[in-house]
Amino acid sequence: MRGASALGRLLDEERAPLAAFVVWEPVIESDRGPPAPSVFAPVADRRAARYWDPQRRVSAALVEASRADAGHWGLDGMLTPEGVAWDVVAVWPPGARFTDRPRFLGGPVEDSIDGARRALH
Repeated sequence: MRGASALGRLLDEERAPLAAFVVWEPVIESDRGPPAPSVFAPVADRRAARYWDPQRRVSAALVEASRADAGHWGLDGMLTPEGVAWDVVAVWPPGARFTDRPRFLGGPVEDSIDGARRALH
């Protein structure tokens, strides 16, 4: 939840037009269903769409795209095929596609929020 809180604070501070996609997925044993509304609460900004991804499709796509060209993404093998991309923040420029190289990619979110903030400017 610290990552969600950090992202919520960033969105509160950042007034530029942007779209945020916040995706929760099951990672630990207790993640059996969508998060409670209190978990979503820190990211209440109207520009943030919040999703529950029980099959981890977003994670799989991120791992696949990054492994196809890890150097391009700046990961140097950080995400393994068996891995799960979670607690990650990425910033793409306007008009970019998910498979395009992000301006910034880092994690955990709480530790990477300053990099995301810089990438927005």
